[in-house]
Amino acid sequence: MKSIDKAHEQFASFEGHNDGRTHLQELEAKVLFAQKKYKAAYLILLESAKSKEKNITENRDEEISRMRIATEVETGLKEKEIILKKNVELHETNDQLTVALAKVKTLSGMLPICGSCKRIRDDEGYWQQIESYISNHSNAEFTHGLCSDCMKKLYPEIAGDLPEDN
Repeated sequence: MKSIDKAHEQFASFEGHNDGRTHLQELEAKVLFAQKKYKAAYLILLESAKSKEKNITENRDEEISRMRIATEVETGLKEKEIILKKNVELHETNDQLTVALAKVKTLSGMLPICGSCKRIRDDEGYWQQIESYISNHSNAEFTHGLCSDCMKKLYPEIAGDLPEDN
C-alpha cells in the first residue's frame, strides 16, 4: 500500500500543479488583455496628442497670419498718413511758389539802349524812357534826383557846395 499512498501523494501534488498552471494561464490571459487595453489607450492618447498638436499649429499659424495682416494694415495706414502729410506740404510749397512767382518780374537778356538819351527799344521797335520800360517789365519803381555831375551842369550856382563824386 505504500505505493498507492505514494501515487496518491504524487497525484495530489500534480493536482496542485494543474491548479497552478490554470491559475498561470488565467494570469497570462489577464496580462494579454491588459496589454491590449493599454495599447489601445496609448494609441488613443497618441492620436489625441497629434490632434492637439495639429490644433496648436493651426492656431499658431492663424495667429501669425492675423498679426501679419494687422502689421500690414498698420504699415499701410502709416504710409498713407505720411503721404497725406507730404501732399499737404507739397501743396503749401506749391502755393508759396505760385505767390512768389506772381510777385517776380525779371528782366533778362540784352536791352538795346540809346547811348545818348538812354531810351530803350522794346520788342515792337518803339523807344521808351528807361524808367517806363523797367517799370513795365519789373516791379521796380523810380524816384528822381540829380547826381552831382548833372547838378553842376544844370545848377552851377547851387552845386558849389556839393562834395565831389568818386
